[in-house]
Amino acid sequence: METTSANGPIKLYEDAQGSYALYRVGADIGGESVLLVSGGDAALIDAGYAWCAPRTYRNIQAVLGDEPVGMLLLTHSHYDHAAGAGYLKKRMPEMVICAHAHAARVFERSGALATMRKLNDAEAHAQGLSEYEDVSDIRVDRVLEPGETVRIGALSLQVIEAPGHTRDSLAFWDEEYRLLISCESAGVYAGPLPEGVVPGGKLADDTAVPEDVMFCCQIPALTGYADCLAYIERAQALDPAVMLVPHSGVMVGQEVRDYLAAAAFWGVYEGDLVVRLHNHGLSPDAILECFKRVFYTEAVRAVQPEPAFDLNASYTVPLILRERV
Repeated sequence: METTSANGPIKLYEDAQGSYALYRVGADIGGESVLLVSGGDAALIDAGYAWCAPRTYRNIQAVLGDEPVGMLLLTHSHYDHAAGAGYLKKRMPEMVICAHAHAARVFERSGALATMRKLNDAEAHAQGLSEYEDVSDIRVDRVLEPGETVRIGALSLQVIEAPGHTRDSLAFWDEEYRLLISCESAGVYAGPLPEGVVPGGKLADDTAVPEDVMFCCQIPALTGYADCLAYIERAQALDPAVMLVPHSGVMVGQEVRDYLAAAAFWGVYEGDLVVRLHNHGLSPDAILECFKRVFYTEAVRAVQPEPAFDLNASYTVPLILRERV
């Protein structure tokens, strides 16, 4: 799994014919922003944090020089994916910000923008930055409809509605190149299997681990637990050759199948664990603590600040209980 460099862009993938390339340009680990370049066109997938957006902009320039970014495709409205959009739009006014209709409404709410600023401030301070240019004004220029096509160079990306992580989560699929630009409804890579556990073995609670599950995933379901599982199943049916996974990088071939198998297993396990703890009489706070011990792994910690994980978990656990109990 690739990590982000604060010192410059990283080429994540280029297809064999040179038809398109993907570069990680997010300026800090956890702030998602990937540049897609194809046939003279360029689109940004997510905008990263606000506090380090100037470095994101410099990373984009390092790849494109003076060439423009035509579109910003937002996979959803969370601060680590969208907060940098205001600054980048200010520097690149020709860039068309594209998102789900619900994301457009989120950016119109002062409370939502205040939460984004608060989380950005916390991460900036954790990195030793006390002041930064916070361009809070984010406006969606183009609302994306499920099923429509976004053309970028050689790519024809079909817009896929993928609720579960958020109500406004989107993914993008090119059938010819079998490229899936995924979203967090399919989870995030959470590191190797627990110590002593092997594929085909058992977890400490005696849960059998399938032979094709090689590592851990965490599914941050905030608005629809079953929706996340349904999106993972849909992604498996597409059988991508290449998949961009938020906070994890690009996977190719068998790596894609391994990831989706792990996401499907851990998604079900996540729900079973919460229900089992509830049935054993644990309090909501105790369930949250157990959930965090299992899923806030070192790999997740590397890409997600603890306050953000805690906030997500405070939605995920009650959501699972509402849907499953």
